[in-house]
Amino acid sequence: MNTKIIIGVLAVFILGLLLLIVTQLPAPSRSSTNAAAVGFALPAQSTGSITTVAGQVACARAAIDAHDTAVENANNALFAAEQKAYITRDTALDQAYSGTTWASVVAPANAAFAAFDVAINQATSTSQSAHNIAAAQYNAAIAACKTRSGV
Repeated sequence: MNTKIIIGVLAVFILGLLLLIVTQLPAPSRSSTNAAAVGFALPAQSTGSITTVAGQVACARAAIDAHDTAVENANNALFAAEQKAYITRDTALDQAYSGTTWASVVAPANAAFAAFDVAINQATSTSQSAHNIAAAQYNAAIAACKTRSGV
């Protein structure tokens, strides 16, 4: 019975120690120095020979950071385009609903909704394209990290 208590206390102590170590690790930081506005650039480490596991890990981390930055930029561009589309539609509908006859309201309102649909579809398409490019470049960067390894 005493051994079970001792093992339990040791397990709690070890788990507490691990939790303390994990909480003291610095948070990963993302920088946009390697990525264009919605583009992606191979990390600087990927141009040399990677012959150690640490080199592979650094290469992979740089590829992940660049990919995440490109995706974040694509998402920010999508959200900005969507916001602009909603504001434009709202303004156009305000003008359309100021009409005094049915015909003077319906045609401008339909045009506002059609322009909104086009803007949202274009923004979504642009965002999807940026995501696809980021994914392809990420896959190429990760493959480059693996193939140049001498490990």
